[in-house]
Amino acid sequence: MRNVKQIISMAALALCLGFTSCSNDDPMPSYSNVAVNDSELMTILKSRGYQFDDKGKLLLDEKANNTTSLDLSGTKIKTSALKELSVFPNLKELNLSSNGYGPVFHIASLPSQITGLDLQGNDIYDFDGLVTAKVENDEVKATILHEFTKLYLPASCKYNVEDLMPFYTQNEAENKTVDMQMVNDKGSLEKYNTLREIPDTYFAAYLKNLFASIFVDDTHIDISKPLAPTEVNVMIALETTLQYKDIAQIQSISGIEYFINNPYYPDFSVLMRYAKNTEPYTVAYIAPRGNIKGLNLLNTNTLNGIDLSGATKLAAIQLSNNETLKTLDLSKTLIANQDFKEWDALLKNGLYILNCQNLEDLVLPTPNKRYISNLLLIQLPNLKTVNLQDFDGFEYLALIGLDNCKITYPANMLYAYGKENLETSTIPVDLAVSENVFNMEETKAFITKYRAHLNDRYTSYRKFGAYKWSKYL
Repeated sequence: MRNVKQIISMAALALCLGFTSCSNDDPMPSYSNVAVNDSELMTILKSRGYQFDDKGKLLLDEKANNTTSLDLSGTKIKTSALKELSVFPNLKELNLSSNGYGPVFHIASLPSQITGLDLQGNDIYDFDGLVTAKVENDEVKATILHEFTKLYLPASCKYNVEDLMPFYTQNEAENKTVDMQMVNDKGSLEKYNTLREIPDTYFAAYLKNLFASIFVDDTHIDISKPLAPTEVNVMIALETTLQYKDIAQIQSISGIEYFINNPYYPDFSVLMRYAKNTEPYTVAYIAPRGNIKGLNLLNTNTLNGIDLSGATKLAAIQLSNNETLKTLDLSKTLIANQDFKEWDALLKNGLYILNCQNLEDLVLPTPNKRYISNLLLIQLPNLKTVNLQDFDGFEYLALIGLDNCKITYPANMLYAYGKENLETSTIPVDLAVSENVFNMEETKAFITKYRAHLNDRYTSYRKFGAYKWSKYL
């Protein structure tokens, strides 16, 4: 009987050991090395069936490990959260369509393993971190910073020259297969190419007369082509019928973006100063870079703003009747940052903004050389501040119709050329102000201080609402 009990005990022990052995063969749950910290992204992923531990680390189960593509379209997920998608070990493709991105999309926000990207339905005009490029022997040479095998782009990307064009041409040159498509004007995807339309036939004819080498037919240009030697330093200027007999027939200047936004052309200026069209022209995204010296867009709306962050050679800008402009940042430009000897003979150095009803914020440079030829701010009822404290001098200063604006005047003003202190100079600065500006205590103090060296330009700006301040001071 004792032997039977021993046999039963040994059998039970063996059975327990067997269960223990089977239990040790079960794998422990595996989690990502890093956590998802963005709460919105976490909520989205949990709703898709992905699991996390209490520290936010992704459970690397079969579902997570087999995820190679992720659809985040319409979620409005912040681009700052996208980097956290690196928790998926095999994720290669993202659908980020209709997420409200733009005007700039930062490629660096993506995990490095993402090689497929769908950005349809966003208002994106520029890509930061896609390529670096420069011109060598009249050819644009690019270094690709993030490789893609699939890239679907919204229609707004047709205005991008700086990033997508060299990305495309460099991949073509290296015989890389990239499924690169862009939404066309009909709303459907088509293979990306570098041909762009100038829709107004009169405007196209004017441009073709200047830049025939980049036109492939009467209304299409190739944005990848360099300008011919005879076209270098040609200024795009529409001001009078002497420059173009059919100027009054131009109904649209759409397509000017391909010139303004092309950083691979030699230095030039765009002066669209023929403003007799009944309705303002409309252009899309304007982003001049370091090759644009002057930019004048009179009677023109810029639907998606003006980006001057790269306009390091811009010395003169004129804008008028722009109902869509809310912010203008001039801090990276040459405006008020040139010695008078450096001024362009035609452009000089100036700022002219007229009748931009919704402009609220104007960021002026903190000047180094502090001289400006013309500073004209006229009929800007929503402008908040104008800080001229560090400016040394002007040729012309007009502050008219600034109904809700705090103006800070120069602390120690010189004449625009900086040769003389106004207290000893005999050359006056031309000043025009509206009545509401004149009635500001700061304005009266400024005029009183420099009265002997100021010339009232009331007659020149009367049609804009200038006030004859010299009658009272």
